[in-house]
Amino acid sequence: MTCPRCHKTPEEHEAGRETDACIAKVVMGYEEPFGDAWLRHYSTRIADADEIMKKWENEGRLYHLRWNGKNYMVDLSKSDEIYAVYSVEGDTKEIAICRAALMASKEE
Repeated sequence: MTCPRCHKTPEEHEAGRETDACIAKVVMGYEEPFGDAWLRHYSTRIADADEIMKKWENEGRLYHLRWNGKNYMVDLSKSDEIYAVYSVEGDTKEIAICRAALMASKEE
């Protein structure tokens, strides 16, 4: 499945403003248009990516962020399950978190 905003798969998303806009709309539920000054840097700033993880916590999701020696991995559960159903990687923590969020959003 693809992102409803940009039609890319979660794995195709790279760090940058396009991914940030996809996260704002698809994951966080904000309406477009976003002003660039307002749009958070979810894919490049860990403090902004932390907002995604806080959202997961509020939804009752379990997640695990880890380093596998080459990339960062995020394992994420659905809100009603205790085991990981999404496992996504990225070369930074931030993009791994964004990809996992997009993956989970497209399935629900």
